Amino acid sequence: MWRMLQHDQPDDYVIATGETRPLSDLVAAVFAQLDLDWRDHVDTDETLFRPTEMQRVELNPSRARERLGWVARSRMEDVVAHLVACAQEETLGPVPWAPGNCRITARRTWRTLSETMLRRASLRAVV
Repeated sequence: MWRMLQHDQPDDYVIATGETRPLSDLVAAVFAQLDLDWRDHVDTDETLFRPTEMQRVELNPSRARERLGWVARSRMEDVVAHLVACAQEETLGPVPWAPGNCRITARRTWRTLSETMLRRASLRAVV
C-alpha cells in the first residue's frame, strides 16, 4: 500500500500471487490446517451453482511488479496457515503456533476468508 501511495498518478494494482487455484484448494487447505478432510464437513449442492458463474478467475499482478517492484512472498497455503492460527488464537485464546502479529492482520483479513466455516472447523477440531 505504501508503494502505491508514493506515485504521483493514482492507478489500479492487482495484489495477488498470479497462481490460479480452484476454491476447493482453499477449502482443502483450511481444513488440512485443522487435520480434517473437508469432504467430511462440506456439502456441495450443484443445484445452487449459477450458470453464469465465472469458472476461472485469473489475477495478474504484473503491473504491481513492474511499477512498484512488488512480488508476492506468501503463497495460498502460507496465508491460510496464518489465518487459521490467528482464528484459533482469537477463538481459543493464546496458542503457541499462532504468529505474533495476529492482532494486526486477523481482524481485517479474517472476514474475507469464510469466517463462519473456519470458526466452526476450528471449534470442531478442538472439541
